[in-house]
Amino acid sequence: MKHSNLILGLASTISLPVESPAEINLNDFVLELERLDSISVDSHFSVRLDSIAGIATISWEKIPKVIGANPNSTTIDPTPWGDGPFPPISELKLWSDGIPSSIILLRSKKEAVELTYSGEAESVQVAGEFTSWSTKDQDFEKTGDAWTRTLYLDPGLYQYQVVVDGTWILDPANPDSVDNNVGGFNSLLTVGGLEQEGSPLLLSRSFDDGNIRFELKNEPTEVFALWENHRLPADMVGVQGNELTVALPILAQQAPNSIIRVWSYNDAGVSNDVYIPLQNGKPIQKPDDVKRTEWHSAQMYFMMVDRFVNGNQQNDAPVDDPEIHFKANYQGGDLAGIQQTLDNGYFEELNMNTVWVSPITQNPEIGYVEFPAPHRKFSGYHGYWPVLNTVVDHRLGTSDELRSLIDDVHGKNMNIILDFVSNHVHEDHPIVKDHPEWRTQLDLPDGTKNIRIWEDQRLTTWFDTFLPSLDHSIPEVTEMLSDTALFWVTEYGFDGFRHDAAKHIPQDFWRTLTLKIKQQVILEQGNPVFQLGETFGSRELIGSYIGSGMMDGKFDFNLYFDARNVFALDGEDFNRLGTSLQSTLSYYGHHHLMGNITGNHDLPRFICYASEALKFGEDEKEAGWNRDIKVENPVGYKKLEQLIAFMWTIPGIPVMYYGDEFGMPGAGDPDNRRLMRFDLSENEKETLETTKAITALRKNHLALQFGDIYDICADGKMMHYRRKYFDDEVIVIFNKDSVQHTLPVHDDSDEWKAEFGGKLNYVSGNLEVHVPAYGFEILTKQ
Repeated sequence: MKHSNLILGLASTISLPVESPAEINLNDFVLELERLDSISVDSHFSVRLDSIAGIATISWEKIPKVIGANPNSTTIDPTPWGDGPFPPISELKLWSDGIPSSIILLRSKKEAVELTYSGEAESVQVAGEFTSWSTKDQDFEKTGDAWTRTLYLDPGLYQYQVVVDGTWILDPANPDSVDNNVGGFNSLLTVGGLEQEGSPLLLSRSFDDGNIRFELKNEPTEVFALWENHRLPADMVGVQGNELTVALPILAQQAPNSIIRVWSYNDAGVSNDVYIPLQNGKPIQKPDDVKRTEWHSAQMYFMMVDRFVNGNQQNDAPVDDPEIHFKANYQGGDLAGIQQTLDNGYFEELNMNTVWVSPITQNPEIGYVEFPAPHRKFSGYHGYWPVLNTVVDHRLGTSDELRSLIDDVHGKNMNIILDFVSNHVHEDHPIVKDHPEWRTQLDLPDGTKNIRIWEDQRLTTWFDTFLPSLDHSIPEVTEMLSDTALFWVTEYGFDGFRHDAAKHIPQDFWRTLTLKIKQQVILEQGNPVFQLGETFGSRELIGSYIGSGMMDGKFDFNLYFDARNVFALDGEDFNRLGTSLQSTLSYYGHHHLMGNITGNHDLPRFICYASEALKFGEDEKEAGWNRDIKVENPVGYKKLEQLIAFMWTIPGIPVMYYGDEFGMPGAGDPDNRRLMRFDLSENEKETLETTKAITALRKNHLALQFGDIYDICADGKMMHYRRKYFDDEVIVIFNKDSVQHTLPVHDDSDEWKAEFGGKLNYVSGNLEVHVPAYGFEILTKQ
């Protein structure tokens, strides 16, 4: 089937590398390369097209800026990126039948940072957040008496250590350090500035006569306004004073649903990017008009199937093995239990419109001993040990129950996504029994077992001795696994995937799967398929798996860890979280589809840290085996409410881990996977009601779905920010102190309402908001 547009779906932006050239895989964007007549770039670049391979090679000249880790270093070179020969935003045009489609190109924000070490050593390396704490390929070079290493890093704060002859130490050349919350300190590297004071700010103001009008702060040098993937000509984009006007094309009126996106820049930097959904050529103004497949509006609920609700005791079949503890065995949760919860309206009461279910494929019938000490025995209750990839595990339900559940989810105008395992299989899986050569290497040349070497053997490491990782460089492996994933969409109607262990699988696999999804589902059936991946690592690594040819988003673990520390620990201030939020926006854009989690099945429950039931730095898994972990300090519930309010009011997709809506405790795996319960304490009931109020606000306010975020201010014990989508405006305020604080808001409007009961005063024409201890407030414009 031929697609009417050259590019299927919205083209993701491309961040150019530091050094020329950049190779762009046009297969990520164009399904039918034969329709591509030519490509073009502006005069700052040269471009070459390999039409057979579908690769565009863009070249340019550029001079980097070099700074030192020590702010007092004499090695600082004041030459900025901005003196380079091309602007921070440009475009690659793909031409077909005389019509251009545009892909936005973003100049790298990286700066070259030189680290130095002057002591005696045989070897010097660096490890930090920017290397996912791996020393692989991070060696310093010795020049004379000094050791040096140059890193290219985006603006932000980075924790790191220098590794001298195998010993990890703080960087002697950098006086800045920070508590790592596990009993020690890390050096802290500050790179560049994230706020770019003086750069343009675009805020949607009004719509009339086919024109969208934006409030404009700081005049832009150039504006890129795209309807779908087509850049609007200059005569449809106008700047006058503090207003930007974008005229919508006639074609927009003929499209039931389409998108306007806007970028701009000036000498100070780039603006926020704008995302406005249209319905028949008009911006959507009512939440009820948003389709469930508009993922910017998703509110996701994640449950581990076996640990949710036991809806059918007839399929209960825990492994009969006294060596398997109750916590590590099947406990009876099933698809029937999810169906019952759906039928009784629980997800709707929580305002969730998307459910994510853990893997449901057949797992082994017996238990296995884990390789790491203390060598406990587990069953495959969690679903991550597949022995068959296209069969529903009999302990979780049947194919008919699954079909019925998916139909009923869709009947309630909700989405359902499947947790899918592509990295590995169980040793009893037929594909590795029939093709043992499809496994990666378990025994490394030095004799060590290639097990859980997450970074240095990222694409080959096994999760355990009985869980062989698959070699995705073998074409047959990629074809088989991508076809298997597609089966669950075409056969059952899942709306998307949560991809397990995504960073341990090469990008070529994700490109193959995404291409098949586009060809066989999106193009043939017209159904969008959402892909959300799991990757622990640097923002740069995470971002490398996101784009038009791969995944739509990933879980923002870096932001979560910063939020967890800041909200849970009284000694942490909001500066860390504010910088982290700015880094996320800088890396992924202001309208990204990253998953903003309250927690997950691999991490201790947030409330255990917030209530002092767990200490940062202790062995959280052993704590779950050796202690009765419960909420120790009720202030933890208030801190949890703050975390939920944060995740539900920033850009991205908020994701609720089952039980977090009321504060269910749990240490490390498997204690964090307790059976769901609905008999709640008074504190839990109160937390649940607060959660419902927070999620209802996001459901009912387009500013929290599509609004632009701005005025982010994080200072000590207080943090606040705004979001705006046309007339819908929201102000979010947090107070992590143990006493009430009053925040002055520079706004003379008397139309604000405090949604959570905070007191509002107007003093000299300005608004003051009283925020309780360990509290938050969300103001909405009436």
